[in-house]
Amino acid sequence: MSNGSSSVPSFILYINNTRIPPEREAEVKKIIIIDRVNAPSSFAIYTADIEGEWANNDDYFIGSKVKILLGNKNEVEELMVGEITGIKSHYKKNEATRVTISGQNLLHRLKRFKRTQAFSEITVKDIITEIADGAGLKAQVDALSYEHSFTLQREMTDFEYLLFLSDRYDCYFSVNNTDLTFKRIQLNAAEDLVLEYGKTLLEFYPEADTSKIVSEMEVLTWDPAKHEGISGKVTFQDINAKGGNIVDDQFGGAPSVYIDAYVLDQNGADQRATDLLARNNRDYVTGRGTTFGNPVIRAGTIIKVEGLGNKFSGKYFILSAMQQLIPLQGYTTSFTFTSSLGSPTQSSAGAEAAGTESAAAAAKEEEEQEEEKEEEKQRIEFHCYDRAHHAVINQKYLLITPDGEEKGETDEEGKIIKEEVTEGECTIKFYFNEDTDVTTELDEGTKYPTGKNYTLSFPTIELHLEIDPNNAESIDDKYILFSTDDNKYFKRTFTVKDDKIPGNEYVDLFFPGIDPQLNYSLKIDPGAGGEPYFMFENMSYDELKD
Repeated sequence: MSNGSSSVPSFILYINNTRIPPEREAEVKKIIIIDRVNAPSSFAIYTADIEGEWANNDDYFIGSKVKILLGNKNEVEELMVGEITGIKSHYKKNEATRVTISGQNLLHRLKRFKRTQAFSEITVKDIITEIADGAGLKAQVDALSYEHSFTLQREMTDFEYLLFLSDRYDCYFSVNNTDLTFKRIQLNAAEDLVLEYGKTLLEFYPEADTSKIVSEMEVLTWDPAKHEGISGKVTFQDINAKGGNIVDDQFGGAPSVYIDAYVLDQNGADQRATDLLARNNRDYVTGRGTTFGNPVIRAGTIIKVEGLGNKFSGKYFILSAMQQLIPLQGYTTSFTFTSSLGSPTQSSAGAEAAGTESAAAAAKEEEEQEEEKEEEKQRIEFHCYDRAHHAVINQKYLLITPDGEEKGETDEEGKIIKEEVTEGECTIKFYFNEDTDVTTELDEGTKYPTGKNYTLSFPTIELHLEIDPNNAESIDDKYILFSTDDNKYFKRTFTVKDDKIPGNEYVDLFFPGIDPQLNYSLKIDPGAGGEPYFMFENMSYDELKD
């Protein structure tokens, strides 16, 4: 599936096994799907209920089955099968009614009531299968052969008991349609997708924190048959854990002891110690990111990130993924993540994780390799996007490189590409007022080293005006948005030709590059059709962005 910014976002929506008609599809303004491990996945469908069908059609009500496919052009994939669990309407005089339909996948049914039930002479896999069968789900469980002579689900929902089991055996679970998957988190698992910063990875916010990371885990228990103690011990070397390695190297180690009465033998103690240390070290790096819409990124998948150097390039386990599609505008995937154990890169960091080199030595080696390249000329590239991740085209800029200054405009993909630049740092400024030659930096004082790709996100005001763009009288209208500060930081004029969502009865305009701290006014000049007037005056960015 193509994930480029120029692709046209598409969706297909089924309600009660019937695809909604084209007139209902035209009323869908946004679709959000949130996929999580160890939690019900959810969806929200935002509509402009122009004909009243979303609010009044009995099919679009609580309990109805929903299937959502998202993608680009004719390439769509099924991302959600669930049930409507909530409806929210917004009624306001002189405005089209807005209806939001929300729901969850079938996992929500396991949270409805608590129960107490006993399991005897049964494996963990069979317990999960029995719970799934009771909810009309088909279980797909890893080979968890641990057998219990007796265990009790005491005053817990089935969902709460699954959480207990997933915590106990270092697993995660999820529901896809009618399949309940219960899997162990594999050490050193292969990645499902590779994302490169500046190309397919738009935003990435990792945070490394060793304050709670341990380098060694020991599990103590008692063997009732032999009347003797049992100890299972695992270190960071055994599971290739980078966080534990750094704690051991920099702070002299951090051992931890855990007493677990449920463990009954040596193998169980060793496995429990491995699970606890692995879970602890996965929290070494956590964060969130955004890429172009990609249905491969689901909760439970592993991505590999490239282009972020030695510290943050590597593999990550996806905890949650949010697919957001705005018809005819954009499709993005945002996600949260935690560390995936194993070598963070295939270069010097691999030796670091294995304990053959320290973090400092690996960083020094990489620095020396960079110095040996001695490239005289390099390339620099900027990708410019508005708040909805649409390419910002025809935006005037001033690029300052080690070779001098250069003016230009972003191309049809919102890119600025400069070849053969002398190695060094660059600065980029933009012209946000069409009447002046004053330039402004998006991030004041930011320097961009050559030889890399950068993603620039422009603060944006989105306006959806109740003006028919197909009306002949509106063809020559001018829509002038300007800031009301003394310096007139921002001024931009658009026409109907700049309508971002053709085919509806609104003029949809996006004004990128605004300053969120200022207030704005919108003046409409009808040309020969009448006198200029204001749609609004001196409104804040916070008021307008909603």
